[in-house]
Amino acid sequence: MNQTQDPYTFMQKAYEDARTGYEANVRMWHFDKVKEWAIDPIAGTITFTLPTQIATGPVQVIGTLSKDDPIELNGRAFSTTFMWAWGHPSVPESLQEAAYVIKDWGEKMGHPLLTNHIVPADESTATTFMALGASLYGGFTYEVETAPTTRMYMIFNDLRFKDK
Repeated sequence: MNQTQDPYTFMQKAYEDARTGYEANVRMWHFDKVKEWAIDPIAGTITFTLPTQIATGPVQVIGTLSKDDPIELNGRAFSTTFMWAWGHPSVPESLQEAAYVIKDWGEKMGHPLLTNHIVPADESTATTFMALGASLYGGFTYEVETAPTTRMYMIFNDLRFKDK
């Protein structure tokens, strides 16, 4: 993809590509049936327990969407916010690389939603951020609920499979 094109067009294409990639993962690896997942922050990997296999590969965290951290911006209140992984207190630095790639691209494009640490967002916006990470950094998208009011958005690649 051409990273210098209009940022909104680029992000829309990234979103479409991520959706296509996810659908392929569902068909090939049954990612719609993940039983468990776990991140090893020291190794920088994610492990998925699938119905008949275990898959492990490198992971990067893009950020988290929270319904518990409302903010006010330009006189408007927003009840749902996205915190980028860069500088996130719960995300190890080694898992923030992809988020920094997005931030750098956002600075070049002059896009404040990609460069402010906490921004107003809904699930669709957070999914677009994650898709942008998959496009700029490389990988497939995955999101999970980590608490009743929080979702984590990440990308992974180079999975290695073994039978259970």
